[in-house]
Amino acid sequence: METLNNYAFYSCRNLKKVNFGTNSALKKINYQVFYNCSALESFTCPASLEAIGQDAFYNCRSLATVTFNDTLKTISYSSFQNCVSLKTVTFPANLDYIDSNSFNGCTSLETVRTGGLKRICNSSFKNCTSLKNVYFGENFERIDNEAFYNTPSLTNFYTVPQKYIYIEDHAFDSSGWMSKQPDGIVYFGGVTIAVKGTVKDVVLKDGTQWINDTTFKNTSGIKSITIPSSIITDKTPNFFDIFDKCGNTLEAIYFTEDDTRYTSIDGIVYSKDKQTLIYCPKAKSGTVNVDDETVTINSNAFTNCNNVKVLNFGVNVKSFSEYEIGLHMENLEAVTVLFITKPKLISIFIRMPKKVPTQCLIHFRVFITMLSRMQEGLRK
Repeated sequence: METLNNYAFYSCRNLKKVNFGTNSALKKINYQVFYNCSALESFTCPASLEAIGQDAFYNCRSLATVTFNDTLKTISYSSFQNCVSLKTVTFPANLDYIDSNSFNGCTSLETVRTGGLKRICNSSFKNCTSLKNVYFGENFERIDNEAFYNTPSLTNFYTVPQKYIYIEDHAFDSSGWMSKQPDGIVYFGGVTIAVKGTVKDVVLKDGTQWINDTTFKNTSGIKSITIPSSIITDKTPNFFDIFDKCGNTLEAIYFTEDDTRYTSIDGIVYSKDKQTLIYCPKAKSGTVNVDDETVTINSNAFTNCNNVKVLNFGVNVKSFSEYEIGLHMENLEAVTVLFITKPKLISIFIRMPKKVPTQCLIHFRVFITMLSRMQEGLRK
């Protein structure tokens, strides 16, 4: 027999133990097979088992021990939810992830060893109110939403890999571990996940691998951020969007001198060679002078920079988004575009109305396009 079919032992409330022969060929335990078997005390997976189905052991309230086999590949949604007597879980080396709610409500669970897990899905250990210690394997990669929500006894994570780990919103909300973190940046291994308290000038520690996209959510008052060269930015095409969540207070982003990818001038982010302007913090105000070595201004670089009043382009700028400059900089009053000809430097000054009407914006885009073509022609 390779499969235990749906509901095979559903609500068999006097069932205490299940034995499998040494030559068992069982591969799958299907949907709600042992659902509400409230007297079941222990379970050892046969060596051949590959999958435990949805709700398979749901509400087995006397289940105190589970031993997983090395070939197990799947633990499905809510498989062990509300197994309130379970105290320790050790996952096998070949299991990549546990599905959502898989151990939700296991209120006696104290220790988890992730083994070969790469991912803990949504609410997997939610409401495990006695959970104290979690040990991670070196292959671990991701924690999903509310994975450790409402785990007030959780105090320690051990052997957390010092590398990029993706962490979703609310993964540690209402956990004892989060509540004991001091004010400042909260780290999980090599990843930042939150800011506690009020911090004006953020300096990320050396070795930080990743700024999680929830780190600056609901923060206020951050004026500057200094980023070490260890930060990975190529996991997402819109890395710098992370800083939009700082609200309207962020004035400057700095990179350490040893960073080979980025540099900062007056708090604005450029490529290391300064040829591309990448990102302007949203609280930047007054006049912005684009560096003379800059050739390209990234799309979205100035989006919602509503405190910038004057924008001066350097002599080498070839490409920028006139749409953003006209539409997404509400208080922009003037733009200066410089052209080099021989032997003169031509400066074209464009004064913008404070409230740019649609028709004016269309003309502005056309005008800038013409200027760009003129500039290219003058270079030749």
